[in-house]
Order: sequence, then structure tokens, then C-alpha cells
Amino acid sequence: MIFESHFLLKAIMYKLLSAILFFLFFSFTETKAQEYNGALSVGYNFGVGYNGESSFSADMYNGIKFQDTYSVGVNFGTRIYSELDGILIPIQADFRWYFLNNFWQFNVGYSFDAKHQMNDVGIIFGSKIGTRVKLNDHLKCLVGVGFETQNMDVITSELKIDNINSTAINISLGIEI
Repeated sequence: MIFESHFLLKAIMYKLLSAILFFLFFSFTETKAQEYNGALSVGYNFGVGYNGESSFSADMYNGIKFQDTYSVGVNFGTRIYSELDGILIPIQADFRWYFLNNFWQFNVGYSFDAKHQMNDVGIIFGSKIGTRVKLNDHLKCLVGVGFETQNMDVITSELKIDNINSTAINISLGIEI
């Protein structure tokens, strides 16, 4: 049963990411109220709880902003787990809502293992709240805090593979275009 639900979730994630990419591709031609929205950020995920694993994070967001209120896009990133000796590549659908000089971000996607021929790892999702500081007419500095949960397989001390949900508190700093 767990095996079947894993493949069902994976299929849903692929369809969701495909729908977002399709939406982004055709949205550029619709109205003048839309504009490109991009961001680069780096941060650290502090593992919390029994299965929490810490990691360095770097992300590149590409999306479309609608009337300075919200944006929808795709987030590509990397997670470097030093304790697990792992490098994951998450690809996520990303939604951002802007209010005053602040933002709320929600993302969900799937991660792949960069050290093992891009094998699939599991679902990743998170949420973040932060502030944007205007640097000039085109750049804003982003400071955020949130959480992230990554589903993954780890090898236990008994040399068994155990499927866990690693939860972490994320602190990040970035630049928005």
C-alpha cells in the first residue's frame, strides 16, 4: 500500500509541475499586468524533531507576478546535507503572495539525488514568511524564515533503509528581480 501511494504522489507532483510550466509559458502573452519575477536565495535549514536533518539551501525562483499582489512560478534548488553526505535537487511549484513590504511563500515539489544518478528521493514542501527591502528600482533584498519538510530514505545504524520526513526551520537571504 505504501509503495502504491508513493507512485501516486509522484505522478501528482509531475502533473502539478507540468501544469505550472504550461501556465507560465502561455501567461506571458495574456495581459500587460503580468511581469517576470525572479529571485536567488541562500539559507540554512536547521533540523528539528526526531528526524530533522540540517542542510545548506540555495534556490532560484522564476515566475510571473500579477499586479504586484502574487506570483506563481517554479523553484529550482539544491540541498546539501553534510551529516547524510547527500546533495538533493528539488524542483518545486511556488506561490508567493505580496503584502506591504512582506511576502508569504508556499512551495511543493519533488527532490532528486544528485549523487546517485538523479534517483528520485521524495516530496518536499514548505512555507516561508519574510520581508522585502528595496535596494533600487529593480532589486529587492529578501529575508525570510519558515519551515521545510523533505521525505527521504536514510540508512539506519542497523544498515536498514528507513523512510523519514525530515523537518527543518529555514532562514534565508536573497535578491529579487
